Amino acid sequence: MTERSIDELGPVDYLVVEFPEGHQNFTGEAAEELLRLHDAGMIRVMDLVLIGKGDDGTVMAQELGDLEDMGELARLETELAETLAEADVLKFGEVMAPGSLGAVLV
Repeated sequence: MTERSIDELGPVDYLVVEFPEGHQNFTGEAAEELLRLHDAGMIRVMDLVLIGKGDDGTVMAQELGDLEDMGELARLETELAETLAEADVLKFGEVMAPGSLGAVLV
């Protein structure tokens, strides 16, 4: 893996994935693939936020570092630029269905 500097930004893209209520059986495969792409230098993870929308419409968010058990994703935490602001998270949460979970990857 090549060393990457926080000063090397761009181009920057983001991906939002929403998991509707009843379809939230996470196996860890997505995390493994994300790490594989990161380790190969194909992508750089700058931010990763998990968003949940309650049945009452309340939007909740967790940064990667807020999780109790990050597993292998823990090694990405030190490289995050944390580019998403609270307003960004709320915008993503607005369009999510109640009861769903989502992940925003920058």
